[in-house]
Amino acid sequence: MKNMICLSELLKIPSLSGLMVIAGHNGLMREISSVTLLDAPDGPKWLKGGEFVLTSAYIFDNNYELLGEYILALIEKNASGLGIKTGRFLNLIPESVVEIAAKNQFPIIQIPYHLVWTDVISPFYKLKFGLHNQKNPVVVEPDMILPLFEASRWGGKRLLIQMTELFQIPIAVYKQDKALILNNGISGVNQIGQAAEGLRIFPERRSSEKIYVNDFICCFFCLPVSYESEREYLAVASEREEDINEIKKLISLIESLSSKDILVLREKSDAYRAFLHKVISGSISPEEVEAFEKSRMGTKSNLIYSGILIFCSECYQHLFQRFKEALEPYQKSRGLRIETYMYEYPAKKQAVVLWEIHSSEKLNPYIWVRELISALSMLFPEVTDEVVGISSMAETLKDIVVLYEQAQQSICLGALLWPAQHFHFYPDYSIYALLNSSLDQVHFDDCRLLLENKGTMVFQPLEMAEVYIESGNYKKAAAKLFIHENTLRYRINKINELLHINLENPVEGYRLLSQIKLWKLSMTCEKRDK
Repeated sequence: MKNMICLSELLKIPSLSGLMVIAGHNGLMREISSVTLLDAPDGPKWLKGGEFVLTSAYIFDNNYELLGEYILALIEKNASGLGIKTGRFLNLIPESVVEIAAKNQFPIIQIPYHLVWTDVISPFYKLKFGLHNQKNPVVVEPDMILPLFEASRWGGKRLLIQMTELFQIPIAVYKQDKALILNNGISGVNQIGQAAEGLRIFPERRSSEKIYVNDFICCFFCLPVSYESEREYLAVASEREEDINEIKKLISLIESLSSKDILVLREKSDAYRAFLHKVISGSISPEEVEAFEKSRMGTKSNLIYSGILIFCSECYQHLFQRFKEALEPYQKSRGLRIETYMYEYPAKKQAVVLWEIHSSEKLNPYIWVRELISALSMLFPEVTDEVVGISSMAETLKDIVVLYEQAQQSICLGALLWPAQHFHFYPDYSIYALLNSSLDQVHFDDCRLLLENKGTMVFQPLEMAEVYIESGNYKKAAAKLFIHENTLRYRINKINELLHINLENPVEGYRLLSQIKLWKLSMTCEKRDK
């Protein structure tokens, strides 16, 4: 097991290729003891040394002086570097900060907005504990073929990333002139480099070249989707002959996958895309929905539950890919088949997805989706703009337009009522959607009373009561509000006295929370009407 790794090693991992060093290049050989997330002003005082610190820059909010002081505190604690997301709470790294980092050989690394913290943390621990080293033999399952074929269509880089996730063996991609495009950093890629140097030329298509270097067998393939002028070559290595043979069969399968098979898959995808386009544009007729329903059912006897998801993010493709990866264990453990069809909406930075759950027996889709949302929520950082709106599930497509409207409503209502959440499931908001048309009959006496007495409190009382009720205890709520727990207790007591209620009582707390949510909805409607 490797005890310590340095920043330069971490940055070589393919999935982290988007990370960019913007200061302190001379400090990349600093060793990393751990990767930690800090978003508190006094966070550095808890460091022990050697930490690669990640931050969303929430605490700086474009305060460059504070950022400089923070970096000096990290340097004093002997941290190995700072990974920071820019573009939301911090727009740029000023020259003064870059100079501080350069002077102290302290690396500052910009992290792409679309990466979640686990995308950075997990590769570090895989590398540290040798999990990137080859362990299990390569086995190509039938359901891997199509994803690998699709990855190969985008070139060697995408295929390398997909194969690395599946097989954990050393892989590299080269140009025809032997220039290295990318390798996955797994132990054994150095042997691939030595083998490549020993080759006179790379092999022609439909053939491979095998070279033995130390204990590794290195094999080179001309990718079947390479263009004549831009050929790419895939190189793999293993200490096991059977692994190389399995990869050779895989490349052969990708090469021989008939255009007819692919054409059928593409035609199906195009049909769903055209169907979704008509749903989104509001130009679909009931007759067209019925015809599409018949065509998709065919002779299938399984139940099909359908719903609409809307992915809202500048990087919706990445978000959609993470979603599909998270679905895999649910399909295998529950014996379900889940199909997804995406319609991209770049102008709105959205992707609309029709998803189908194919089941041999009746299931409760509401419970199933709720369970899935709970699992998926663990993949998202606390601070991100990535949002997914999810409609109800239906056993027929006849209400597909309604499902699309539900997904849209869930995003709008969720952003207003529960902005910290990433997944907004329409059944959770249906009561608010229903009351939206009758808000003039709702009384907001408590909300108005709190707003009228705002002068007696430093903090916004409505937001404070809302966060406290949702958090369920003082400690969590105080942390979210960035105030001391005793301060929060004092202010909640003031609210209790003012409204003559007890917010520790779940019934009274829920009543006020519902009123606050509806008040927000009412204020939004008033602004829109004006």
